[in-house]
Order: sequence, then structure tokens, then C-alpha cells
Amino acid sequence: MATVDDLIGMDLLAGKPVLTAEQEKYMSAQSLDQYYLRTPVTYGVELQFLIPVLVEGQPDPHPNDGRQVLTVKPGTSHEDISAQVVEAVMLVMRAEARVPVWTYPGPQYLKFNAVPTMDEESQAIVSRPPYSQWTVEAARDLLPFRDPCNKFYTWVGVKVKSNKRNSAVPGHFEPIAKVIVALRQYFRMRLPPTTSLMVHIGENRWDNMVYENCPLWLRVFCTLWWFIESHVFLLIHPSRRRNAKCLPLREHSRLGIMEPEERAETLAKGLQDGPFASLYQQMHYILPISMITDRDEKDIECIWRARDAKTLTQMMLVRKLQYVKMDFTGRILPHGTEGRGSLGFQGSCEGADPTSRRKNNDGESGTIEFRCLEGTLDPEFILNWVAVLIRLFDTARRGNTSEIMAIIARTRGSYGGLSLLRDLGLEEQARYFDEKLGEYLKMPEGVIPERWNNLFVDAYPTP
Repeated sequence: MATVDDLIGMDLLAGKPVLTAEQEKYMSAQSLDQYYLRTPVTYGVELQFLIPVLVEGQPDPHPNDGRQVLTVKPGTSHEDISAQVVEAVMLVMRAEARVPVWTYPGPQYLKFNAVPTMDEESQAIVSRPPYSQWTVEAARDLLPFRDPCNKFYTWVGVKVKSNKRNSAVPGHFEPIAKVIVALRQYFRMRLPPTTSLMVHIGENRWDNMVYENCPLWLRVFCTLWWFIESHVFLLIHPSRRRNAKCLPLREHSRLGIMEPEERAETLAKGLQDGPFASLYQQMHYILPISMITDRDEKDIECIWRARDAKTLTQMMLVRKLQYVKMDFTGRILPHGTEGRGSLGFQGSCEGADPTSRRKNNDGESGTIEFRCLEGTLDPEFILNWVAVLIRLFDTARRGNTSEIMAIIARTRGSYGGLSLLRDLGLEEQARYFDEKLGEYLKMPEGVIPERWNNLFVDAYPTP
């Protein structure tokens, strides 16, 4: 395992142009550098984990773990316990990782009446630009249902969201590595199957109106993802394909399960004639028509005929079950709804996820949320995963039609996740994930196992 010193100053590989000889002849490196300098790819990560809490007088089930456990008085409400955990996490992040952190989730612009409710250090960073602060919040949705470990600990789900990181700045990953190392040093943290590693990818500068109208790169990206999604899932644990937090879009989205009659109606309501003519041409620049099915062609046409980003992104919502507690009986019953699958578009346009109860990022960040990866607190794993996602995003926005068509064509034959990484020019990530896949082969396919003796993530090795 790499030490924290190995991670300091590491940069992502994405963003480096991959050009054909003909393109290199007509496009100077200087002009490309200027473009990427003006509009680099940015990203943010969301760490998810559980922290244990003991009631005073309760014996420590893991006495050999040197990291202390927060204790509370008997009868303390879960809300108060969660607040204490969040405060402790923020204290470590401020003191050890030295990052600006608060508990305010959004929306993008802070309302002044919220400022007096914050602690002094949070008030001190109010004036910073949006998304330049880290956020910590308690999250009940991370708690496993009928968790057998509940009889030993009280659990608090925690989400730590990084600020916006600029991939063009040297050492951009360093604060994330420092936060993870500090948290692992001070806290016992658990990663059950309910946790994920969420990554938001976007551009440093973006135009809200352009995004709402559905930019060309978004159609290109959704088309590319439609064909490579199953190969991306081959890079991670097999259980994630069935995890309700990240169901594959091709299998579970509105578009993926659309009946022929509904698809015909969707196409009829979409862009027609003149407005669609140029998009039709652009669509065929990246589609190897002779190698895809009629169903695939119609699905992709729905993407390209979408009148705006809201129409397109709502086609990517997946059907899922949500368990709701009935107040009058206390029973927990399943309720059919829709939500985000392997991707979330709520940051890229308003109304992309109308089922979301939280509107703190409703088309305000200009990002795509990648939800596939299992929960992890391994900085090296996260760094390599982010490199893959940035390259995918960057490939779509650069729109190298021959490169994209070639990748889509290869997905129609014998292809895999490692082949995809090599086609994207990510040799280093291909080697890393090749080793990672060997670790997955030693695990059961159904779920990432939790064992009592190694329930918590180890403290990170330091020099």
C-alpha cells in the first residue's frame, strides 16, 4: 500500500489530449493548452462511512483497536449523538488536514439568516466562493437495515464532501489524501454495502443556460455511457450492479425499459426536422450503425432528440423501491419510486431528479455524479478511480468522433474494463485495476464481506 507521502502531489492523467496525426498537424499544442487552462475539468468526492458510538459503561467490543470511541450518556437521542460525531469529524479535519469545513449543505448561495446558527469557524469561511468549503453531515440512509452490529454499537452514518478540486492544479488531490489519512488515524470507520464513493465531475467554468438547453457534449457523454457502462462495472465489485444506489442505466432507466410504443411517442415529442438535422449528423459521427442493434439506435436517437437537458436526464432515472415507515403502525413497507442510478445529473440541470427531497444542488454545480464505486477510504483507489472518470468526461466534451466511434464499436465485440482503460490512454490505471480485480476474485460476488475481526478500516500507514 502506498504511504501518504507517495500520494502528495500526485496528479490525474485525464485532460491530456489524445490526437491523431492529422489533428496534431492542424492544431498547435499551445492552442489546446490555452483551452484546458481556461476550462479545466474539476471534481469533488463524497466519502461515506459509519462511525461507532458507545453508551457510558458499555464495554468496548474491540478493545485492541487503539482509536478511541465516542461515548455518550444513556438516553441521548440519536440526533444529539449524530451532532457530536459530526463535530468530532470536523475538528479532526480542521486541526489535522487543515481544510475549510462546515455543515451547511447548500443551496449554492448561503442565506444570511443561516450564518448565526453556525459555529465560529464555519462563519469565518462564509465569504468564500461556492463549493470551496468541505461539508460534513450525518446520514441515516447509510445505516444498514436490520444490522446485527447494532447490539454492540450505536452507529452514525457520515458523509464528508470535498470542495471543488481543479485537476489542472498540481497537487490537487493532496487535501483529499490528508483528510482520509487523518480520519483513519483518529476514528474507527466501517464501510458496509450501504456506503458508496460518489464523485462529481464538471468544468471549472460553465454556463447554466447552455447546460439547461442540453450541450452537445452531454448527448455525446450519454451515448458513450450507454455502451461502456457494463464495461465500467467490470472494474468494480460485482455486487454494485445490484446495489439500489447505483443501478445500471441501460437495464433499469426509463429509457432502458421503455416499451416500443412509448419510445415512438418519445421520439415524436422530441426535436424534429430542421432543429434535429444537424444533431442527426453529429449522432452518426460517433455511432457505428452497422454494429449496433435497431433497439440501440432508437434508444440513442431518443437521447439526441431530447428537447433539453431536463428531458434527457429524466430519461436516465431508474425505478427503485424505497422503504417507508408507516407512522400509525410503525411498519416499514416498500414504496415504488424513481431516482438516480449509476449516474446522477441533478447538478447539471434543474429538475433532473424531481424525486429528490433536497434541492441544495438542483442544477447549480454543473456536474455529473458518478455513483458506481463501493465505499472506500483508500486514497490510492480513489485517485485512480477519479482519473478514469475525468478521462471519460473529458473524452465526451472534446468530442473526438473517431475515438468515440472506435470505442463504441469495440464494445460490440470481446471487450472489457481494462481494454476500455487502455483505449482511453490510461495505462497506469489499467495496471492498477488489473491488480484490484485480483482482490475482487477472492471475495464472494454477492456482497463485499464484513468480518467482526476487521470490521473497521485500518489506520493509514505513516512513514
